[in-house]
Amino acid sequence: MKRPAAAVLVLPLLLLAACGQQAADAGPGASAGPAAEVAEAVKACGQQVSGQEDPNRLAVSAVPLGEESVGVTFRGYGAEGSFHVYLIDGHSTVIGTSGGALREGRATITTLCTGVTWQQVLDHRDFEDKVAVVLSRPGRPDLLAAEPLFVKAL
Repeated sequence: MKRPAAAVLVLPLLLLAACGQQAADAGPGASAGPAAEVAEAVKACGQQVSGQEDPNRLAVSAVPLGEESVGVTFRGYGAEGSFHVYLIDGHSTVIGTSGGALREGRATITTLCTGVTWQQVLDHRDFEDKVAVVLSRPGRPDLLAAEPLFVKAL
């Protein structure tokens, strides 16, 4: 039985290396939003995410899939700071972003990194891709909640 997962792991974020992509290189499925937002979003492409859990501070409750988008519903508990939403692969490397300002509790990933297609992301046989919500907090480690797009049947 396949189902979109709803439980969350919370981890701090460490960004290691930027890939230097431009908005024009965003590839298929790139957001049609303002060029500055898209350019800022793809700067995260190729960076990696890692850290420790704290499910009491940040949680994801749903990951609805669209034809060329991945949604996420999340909640930061007593959280100050700014939220960012990424699509990450099995190596915790950013392969897509929400590409714009987030509303508290909801975001949609619409921008994929160069070389990544929606067909690859939405292939239900790939159990590696995850949605990652990051809460950046001044003076403290960032929190990250990561949720798989698909879960293997037992």
